[in-house]
Amino acid sequence: MKALRVPKAEWPKFVASDHADATAHFLETSEGEVCVVVTITGHEQRTLPQVHALLVHEAVHIWQEIRSIIGEKEPSSEFEAYSIQSISQRLMESYAEQVKR
Repeated sequence: MKALRVPKAEWPKFVASDHADATAHFLETSEGEVCVVVTITGHEQRTLPQVHALLVHEAVHIWQEIRSIIGEKEPSSEFEAYSIQSISQRLMESYAEQVKR
């Protein structure tokens, strides 16, 4: 959030509800670009496959938002599968980088 220069007072609630294990937050940069921040609760107590499943779940929400932004109503099954694969992979790589720190 700091890297995006979002004032702390404007940071979203990190999980959407008390029942959510992960949440995708869609933010707009000052340049008008859309950025997504995915948050996960209790990742330390989860197995890596459980974390990856949560990230894939959030990847689908990100894909749904991308489809809305680009006005794609009926993507081909391959376009959709490759898109979710790419988003999931990027989320998993980002997660791995974050837990290394």
